Amino acid sequence: MNLHGRSALEAAQQAACDATDQLKGARLTGALVFCSVARQKMLGSEFQGEIDVIRDALGGAGVRLGGFYSYGELASASQSRPVFQSESVVVVAFG
Repeated sequence: MNLHGRSALEAAQQAACDATDQLKGARLTGALVFCSVARQKMLGSEFQGEIDVIRDALGGAGVRLGGFYSYGELASASQSRPVFQSESVVVVAFG
């Protein structure tokens, strides 16, 4: 795996940690993961590793996890206008 792929896995792990931090102590009951299909191409044969990294950051094999690969994402930073995002990952944790 190249350095770009390694940093993508680190970003996925951070997204999962950030999502659980937002629970503010509530017990995690499950999570949804939305990944850009460009990440699958970037990670190549290691793309399953991204799900493993996210699942581990959320607490391991017993975590209820769902999601999908998307083709194009729109998002804004704070009050700015929404723009096209690529190679993004979003983790939504439920507690």
